[in-house]
Amino acid sequence: MTSETSRKSIPCKSDEDIRNLETRNKPWRNFLGRGLFVYVSPTGAKSFRFNYVNSAGVGKTHTLGLFGKLTLAQAWALFDQAQADIEAGKCPRKTKLTARAAREATLGETFALWFPLFSSRVGPAYARRTFNVMQSADLAPLMRGKLSVLDKPSVLKFCRALEITRSGSFAREAAHALEKIYEHAIYEGAYSGANPAHRITERLTPRDSQHWNALQLEQLPQYFADVQHAADTKRAKPITTIALKLLPHLTLRQSILRVARWEWITWDGPHGAMMIVPPFTEGTKQRATERRTDGRGKAYANYRVPLARQVVELLRELQAITGHTPFLFPGYMGRGKTEFCPVSDNVWLASLRRMGWDGSTEARGAITVHGFRALFATTAYSRYCITRVDEHALEFQQDHKLTEGVRKNYTRDAQGSHRGLLLAERARLMQWWADEIETLLRVGVEKLPQSRVEMATAFASVQTNRHAPQMNA
Repeated sequence: MTSETSRKSIPCKSDEDIRNLETRNKPWRNFLGRGLFVYVSPTGAKSFRFNYVNSAGVGKTHTLGLFGKLTLAQAWALFDQAQADIEAGKCPRKTKLTARAAREATLGETFALWFPLFSSRVGPAYARRTFNVMQSADLAPLMRGKLSVLDKPSVLKFCRALEITRSGSFAREAAHALEKIYEHAIYEGAYSGANPAHRITERLTPRDSQHWNALQLEQLPQYFADVQHAADTKRAKPITTIALKLLPHLTLRQSILRVARWEWITWDGPHGAMMIVPPFTEGTKQRATERRTDGRGKAYANYRVPLARQVVELLRELQAITGHTPFLFPGYMGRGKTEFCPVSDNVWLASLRRMGWDGSTEARGAITVHGFRALFATTAYSRYCITRVDEHALEFQQDHKLTEGVRKNYTRDAQGSHRGLLLAERARLMQWWADEIETLLRVGVEKLPQSRVEMATAFASVQTNRHAPQMNA
């Protein structure tokens, strides 16, 4: 007799008797009669089991279920049914797995239960995008299948096919949603296997870094001449003309500028005119995480954008045209619509293409709206930034986070955000940039005055030579 059965079995006539079975250092079995026994593990878990011999003459142990999910009466009923299956030549384990697969929900049914919980924790744009991905025709065969059908190789093969038929971003979003759906099914007890979509995105093609085509500093006079020519020949509307003049001066992303509202602008303040962009603005791409409906998540501060004198003059000119609307750049409302909407995200790029900035000629390259941010950063680093504070002001002005060492953990304002830092330095930086553009348009790139970087380099060279030790003849 083994150590498991060395002790006499304890009679169990009710669920209370099974609940009172002691937990020992080693697993042990308490026989209930007719071959059915309770298996008690060292952790205290109790399960109903019995031994049998299959059709091949091999001894097997079959588990009916855990005590707690099964009562004693239910265990006896399942035991009787399993004995009948054995007498009929059926394998009780195979019968159990077949019944479980029949009861198992499909991926689509699990998605329907998971999505309401998911959409309540994320922003509406993210939820809508995930819904569209999972309801697309490409995933329809997958959504009709059972949860147990998928494994890691099949999910990886399917997502790699999506990279070819759709796109890499579509495949990554589908893999991420599948992982979340299976995680939900595991927690709810609808699926007991390993998550087949876990970390599948790491096996997909990595994202390529995207470099936006940018205007060069020496091309700015040509650019402004083209904008003025388009305005004179009425090939561009006055609102579009002002927008094209503002783009080189501002460091805002296009997604923010096109939905900017007049209520965001304060004309007078301690640091001059300022545009204050509220966090979680609908339609913008300035947040990696959107506000959750339960109020939890990251606490972002307002994004404060100092406005130079030249920018204020252009905005005053624009206010006379669109000041009666909530948006700086209102778009076409459409027939029958009464509410104002922001300008389309393709209007400014189309205007640049009509002016010839499409790369078709050597004088005019293929530039993009986002590329004006690169023009500002490149010029500021080469002509303005001489201290680390200047570099930080530039990064904060472009709504970037510092990632160098541990400094990123300490450069925060009172609200825990980097968005309100170095406003005085940023205001000086943006006024320098507007003055730089104004001087460039007046005298040309060849006659630009000496930059701060050049003056600092020359000063450092003089100081080095002055303090250099005199060498003996």
